[in-house]
Amino acid sequence: TKIYENGNLIYDYTLNLENKRVYISLESRSLGDTLAWFPYTDEFGKKHNCNVIVSTFWNSLFINSYPHIEFVEPGAIVNDIYAMYKIGWFYKDDKVDNAKNPSDFKTIPLQRTASDILGLEYKEVKSVLRKFNPIKSKKVGIAIHATAQSKYWNNPTGWQDVVDFLNSE
Repeated sequence: TKIYENGNLIYDYTLNLENKRVYISLESRSLGDTLAWFPYTDEFGKKHNCNVIVSTFWNSLFINSYPHIEFVEPGAIVNDIYAMYKIGWFYKDDKVDNAKNPSDFKTIPLQRTASDILGLEYKEVKSVLRKFNPIKSKKVGIAIHATAQSKYWNNPTGWQDVVDFLNSE
């Protein structure tokens, strides 16, 4: 940030998060959003060498795999933070709030929401999840609803085609 007055530089500051406490809140309750956005909290901590505090609605999925991250429940008070970031889809007057979302999320990959807001280079990053007990039989779960229209699969026969295929197998 640089501030000039009458052509003279009166303030010059470069953000330095090294060894600072940075709070990152994943605002969506959606499992898919959380799985997509969470790994960027870890990437952010690595890039800035900072102490990341994360709030998600799905902390239990990550807490054992990311011991270097401090987890808090949504709505918890977090003291002594230097910076705070909210990851989500934000609106103002029924339009995407570009002051909070640099890109229109309907036009970009889901993960890029997090990389854009956190100022990171976009690349696919996978979450590391806690271990689950394996399912012994073959199963397929289908969820036809989504948290936003932009995430729906709008193929008129798509789901029935998938179910018919799976049944034939």
